[in-house]
Amino acid sequence: MSFVISQALDGAIETYDDLLAAITDETDGQASASQLAAYIRRAEARIRRKLAIDPVRPMMVRADITVDGEYVDSPADMVRPFGIELTDGTDRREVVFVETENATGVYSSNSLGRDTFTAYTGGGTYPDRFTMLDGEFRFYPVPDTTRTGTLFYYQELPAISVDNQNNWLLEAHPDAYLSAALYYAYRAMPDIDKAAAMKAIFEEEMAEIIEAYPKPENRQTLSVDSGLAGHRFYGW
Repeated sequence: MSFVISQALDGAIETYDDLLAAITDETDGQASASQLAAYIRRAEARIRRKLAIDPVRPMMVRADITVDGEYVDSPADMVRPFGIELTDGTDRREVVFVETENATGVYSSNSLGRDTFTAYTGGGTYPDRFTMLDGEFRFYPVPDTTRTGTLFYYQELPAISVDNQNNWLLEAHPDAYLSAALYYAYRAMPDIDKAAAMKAIFEEEMAEIIEAYPKPENRQTLSVDSGLAGHRFYGW
């Protein structure tokens, strides 16, 4: 059996209201009107799970961060961080991420070999490592005073609704929203064949979306590079 979304709808879905209408049109009015919003919410949850595994460039945002202790709350809409920079007002320092499983050893044994990390010009203790624990950032070493900077992170896909009519994904890739919502609509009818077809279409569309935003190559020297290894172990 073959099943495709009507080509007449290409480019026509720009808002939440458009998406509601498209679900009704594609199902010839058979989708329960009272459940349309629920189909979209479930579609959005499925999309978010995909993007949590493979976050893409439009999700990248930045926000001010204040570090005034060992633990700092993370943003409610954060999927994962990819950078923190702290500043003394003149110079900026990167705070390096440490996997949670390794953090305790770093923090307890002071394996970095120092108690403080001094800014270029401002002096004082700056954190140079952080990890994530139960929705909070944990910093090491603990700053001697409040430090400010910038947090860079992948932001969770904002929910669309009557009051928030679109987001970056609906604007750029409305087909993913539609196919995922139709999957849940057909499954509820039930029309198992069409539900299976829409699930396959959705999976293909999400794979294409992720491929459309290739991640840049990391140009930083790897710790296994011979030059760096020699410097680390032999003081070259």
